[in-house]
This record gives sequence, structure tokens and C-alpha cells, in this order.
Amino acid sequence: MGAVCPVRAAHRVAIVLLGAGLLCSAGCVSKKLEPADIPRVSSSQNSKGIVTLSWASKKGYQYRLMIRDMKTGDWTPVEGSEVYKGTGETITVQDQQNPNKPMPWYSVRPEKVAK
Repeated sequence: MGAVCPVRAAHRVAIVLLGAGLLCSAGCVSKKLEPADIPRVSSSQNSKGIVTLSWASKKGYQYRLMIRDMKTGDWTPVEGSEVYKGTGETITVQDQQNPNKPMPWYSVRPEKVAK
């Protein structure tokens, strides 16, 4: 049998506070995203460099179109794009890119709309 390590009162308080902090950070944050909330983006690019992007939206959400910087790996909002309101329908938008370069990676960042 292994050695038993007694927990001091001060340690119990620290453990409770740590547990509460973990619980709060896991469940109390309003901007937490679940993988099911992030829609799959369909994309295609024509010979003129126009990229057409579509995704299924949900009521109660708004979406920001993001693009990945292929040099740094950072995701940033697409320049000139707006925040799109979820309607329960498919959202389709277009973005202009250089037709002589590979199509960049796109994603959308959903946010729950406060009621």
C-alpha cells in the first residue's frame, strides 16, 4: 500500500479554488465554442480568382469569415467582410483572390448572439 499524504486545510482551500476555476473556465465562458457549432465551409475558386464560400447557419448565431495566413498560420478576419447573421439557411459569400496562387484556407468563427 502506498504512503498516504495528509491534505492540510490550506491545501484543501487551494484545491477547491483551483477546481472552481477549472469548472468556471470550462463552462462559464460565454464565447466557448463546441466543434458542432463550427460549420464546415464549402469553397471553390474560378479562373478569375473569385472564391465562393458557403456554410449552413443556425439561428441565434453570427459568423465572421476568417482566412489563414499561410506564412504564419494565423487566422484573421477576411478584409472587407462583415459579420453574417445566422438565419437557419445556407450563407454564401464571395472573396477575390489572386487567380495565379493556390486558394487560401477559409473558416468561419461562430458566436452565440445574446438574447
